[in-house]
Formats: sequence, C-alpha cells, structure tokens
Amino acid sequence: MRYFFVLFFALFELSAVAAVKNVIFMIGDGMGYNQIHISQELLGKKLFLTTLPVSGMVFTSSANNRVTDSAAAATALATAHKTNNQSLGKDPQGQDLPSLLEKLKKTGKRTGLVTTTSLTDATPAAFATHVSNRKEHPLIAQWLLKNKVDLLLGGGRKYFLPLLSQFKKEHYELITSTQELSHILPLKNKRLLGLFHEEHLNYEIDREEIPEMAEEPSLSQMTQAALQFLKNSPKGFFLMVEGGKIDHAGHEIDLATMAREVLEFDHAIEKAVAFAKKRKDTLIIVTADHETAALGFVEATDIPHLQSLQVSAQYMIQKFQKDSEGKFTEESIKTVLKDHAHFPDVTQEELQILQKISNRSVHDASVVLGSLISKRAEVVSVSLKMIQTGNTHGHSSAPVPVFSFGPGAQSFTGTMDNTAIPLKISKLTHVSLH
Repeated sequence: MRYFFVLFFALFELSAVAAVKNVIFMIGDGMGYNQIHISQELLGKKLFLTTLPVSGMVFTSSANNRVTDSAAAATALATAHKTNNQSLGKDPQGQDLPSLLEKLKKTGKRTGLVTTTSLTDATPAAFATHVSNRKEHPLIAQWLLKNKVDLLLGGGRKYFLPLLSQFKKEHYELITSTQELSHILPLKNKRLLGLFHEEHLNYEIDREEIPEMAEEPSLSQMTQAALQFLKNSPKGFFLMVEGGKIDHAGHEIDLATMAREVLEFDHAIEKAVAFAKKRKDTLIIVTADHETAALGFVEATDIPHLQSLQVSAQYMIQKFQKDSEGKFTEESIKTVLKDHAHFPDVTQEELQILQKISNRSVHDASVVLGSLISKRAEVVSVSLKMIQTGNTHGHSSAPVPVFSFGPGAQSFTGTMDNTAIPLKISKLTHVSLH
C-alpha cells in the first residue's frame, strides 16, 4: 500500500510537470506581508491573492547585503542566482546569468514583460538584460530589443525613442494609449511595444485627478491585454507582471497610495487566475522581490485618517505653489494639506521642513511629505533618515510571501530562498538554469 501511494504521487507530480505550458510570474515590488495586511485594513476588504490555494514564505538577501535592492532581488527571481545590489542579470564576478525568460524563449515560448514602472527599471530588466548597474537605462532598452521580448508594456518611453526604428524592423507594433491597447489582437508574427509614460506610470489613486491618466492603462488592463496577445502561442508563453509602484509608495511612506497599488496588482492577479481557470496548462506564481520600509500598525495608528486620504503625496507636492525665491508658500502648503491630507493645522516645524525641500525632485519631496503624514497617523516604518541615507533607501530584510495556482503549484509551499522560485519553475517547464 505504501508503495502504491508513493507511485501515485510520483505519477501525479510528473503529470503536473508535463502540463505546464504557460507561466505567469507576478511580482509585487516591495510587497511584504504587512503591505498586504495594511492594504486590507485600509480598503476594508479581503484581497483576492489571499484566496490562492498554495502559499509559502521567501527570504530575500542579496549576495553582498542582508538587505537586497530590487536589482539583485529580481536577478535572483529571474536566474536562480544571488548577485550584488545594483547588478542585473550578472553574478558577483560580472559574468552573465541566463534568465528564465531567455531559456524559455529558446524552447519556442513567446515572452512578455508588463510593469507600472519604466520597462528599463530593475524588475523587468532582470529578466532580459545583463548590466552591471541598474541605472544604465538606455543600455537596458537595447537589451530588451536584442532579446526580442515579444510583448513589452509599461513606461520608460524616453529610453526607447532612439530605438523605435530598430523595434519596427523587428516587427514590433508601437502603442501609446489605453484605447490602442484595447484593440490588440494575438497576431502571429508581430511583437508589441506599449509605452504609456515617459518614465513611470502615475499612481492609481490619482486616476480621477490627472486627466492624462485616461491614456495610461491600469495594470489589470495591461495584464488582460498581454494574455489576449500571448494566449495562442503554439508552445506556450512566459509572462512577468510587476506591480512596481507598490514599492514607490512604500518608499514615500504613503500607505493610502500603496494600498491602491496593491489593490490594482490584486485585480491583475484576478485576471490571470480567470485566464488559468479556463485551461489546465497555466502556472501562476505571485511573490515580491523584497519588503519596503518595514511598515506596520500599532494600537495608536489612526486608520480612519489614512482611509480618508484620496490622493498621493506626489499629487499634493505638485499642488504646492512656489514664491519668487522658489520656496513652497506657506499658504499653499496649509491649503493643500487641509484639503487633501486633512490636517486641521500645520505646525511651524512642518512648514519649515516642507519649505526646505522645495527644490527636490517630486519623489524625494514626497518621501518627506509622506513621512510627515504617516508620523501624524502613528504609522510604524523606517525613519526618514534611513530612507535618505541607506543604499536601498528603506528596504528591509523581512521575508515576503509566495502564492501559487495551477499545475505544479504545490511546489511553492513552505519556506524557501528567493533563488528557489525560478529553480522550481525551471523544473516544471523542463529547462535548466545552470
């Protein structure tokens, strides 16, 4: 009898391995356990991803730091190898590491990368590029072209402009709006390049406030379009989908904005699972590259205040007006924070802090404003000093979750290192990463 059960489960595992034709790898950048919990609390609802049938826990250190950056973490998820922070698709000695996407493409599968950040940002880049420094955006764009990724949807238009003629020669159709995306068909001999912003897409929470966002598709819309484009691939496909702005909001300690980014990532997961449920050949993996900002609630946290916020800290920063000396005016600070951050008053210390950052980038200024808002709400997080001085700008070493659905999903239960995830996928898809 014991032999019978061993044989049964062995045959079951083999049948699951043989059934994996499509892989949808979904990465919530910066999304640790507390990002999920906080989002559910602020949204007042259970997230769909928590209903997935299999889950596990993932540790995320890089080769040279117990706290990883996105480049090293994404490289681990893409190649099954640790590398140093800032490095993409290379080992610590600078040698190129083959990625899951590259290996699966060689078997005849079509490939796709979808993100709410620039397509040259760390997470999508790790799956199809090999550069020593993640900031080499023009070179990363060249690598995406060289690897002929069949579908590219996200931001970063400015890095692709010099290459558009070359993309067209490789049979890419260029689209730049939500309307164009909605008309995408699964054309057999075409590739797709969707560039919806000069750099990163805007925050989902600001969609009703920013008219230009009508031309920016949501992550779930891009995911749906990607699946439509890739679904008829004869030998299957590999698709990576990133909720990249979860991390950005985490760096800005902007919990209301982060919750909306997690929710939109969750909507994308729903689209993927709905697609997979209609077939028996699609594996879905949902995880994160790392946790951002060591976020948490304590008893004193003012959750109703956080729930009342309806725009991002970035949006507020851009509403501040400047005087003749280039400083944010006291009047505009008080007005914006009353209307959007729901501050009954603004202290002199807060005014001085915000006026000192008048000449910083919108993101850097938003880090300061987000920290002030979260301080008032008694949110637990890394300090502003740690965000501004650390190499990862506020990442933590906290483990992150992994969820899975479809054939082979049981392989992703328990506790594992981030490098184990691509190894398990490679086994299920019969490719080698070594």
